[in-house]
Amino acid sequence: MSMYLRVKRQMQTIFLHCEPSDSILSLKEKLKAINNMEPSDMRLMIIDEKINLADEKTVKESKLEDGGVVCMIYKKSQDPVEWEEMEISKLPTPG
Repeated sequence: MSMYLRVKRQMQTIFLHCEPSDSILSLKEKLKAINNMEPSDMRLMIIDEKINLADEKTVKESKLEDGGVVCMIYKKSQDPVEWEEMEISKLPTPG
């Protein structure tokens, strides 16, 4: 059963086609093709719970649902390892 996830970072939203059996690492590999960022330098997180999704888990094991939204953050530095804050910008409302 195919599904899609919305991956958000700042003002970017990526609609990512996946299968429930895909690993989180395989999602990161797909994102690498789009953003040219190594999987080890990105994290996918559940927005509401601020939980980092483990690379070895599957989409299904991570309890991600069709049409679900995850946040992508990048590594800021290597030593010490620091990560961006979760930031998702909303588009301004016309009017």
